Amino acid sequence: MRTLLVTLFALGATGAYAQVIAEATSADGARVVLHEDAGPCVGQARLAEYVPPSGPVVAGCWLATPSHITVAFLDGERGKVPVADLRRPGQAPQAEVPAGRPAPPAVPSPPANAI
Repeated sequence: MRTLLVTLFALGATGAYAQVIAEATSADGARVVLHEDAGPCVGQARLAEYVPPSGPVVAGCWLATPSHITVAFLDGERGKVPVADLRRPGQAPQAEVPAGRPAPPAVPSPPANAI
């Protein structure tokens, strides 16, 4: 038992757990979490997880393209996540702009000599 605890502590201290690099959240609260670690994936694919609002987490593998992330889940499901929907862990989702309406203009920076 003591050996197990020391091993778990050592793994945690060295960052051996799969680091989350991005995630996307759907309207129903389900998340697709992308890890840096390969997990059970082969080649250039990396570990992904589908985390539903309730129910079991489903593992999968992801690959990036310039416009989207392709995910193949181990339960046989497949999906695509637009790159624009991804955010870093802990980063708040961007506000959505209703279709057909332009995004609000960026607030300009004051001139350097304004003060």
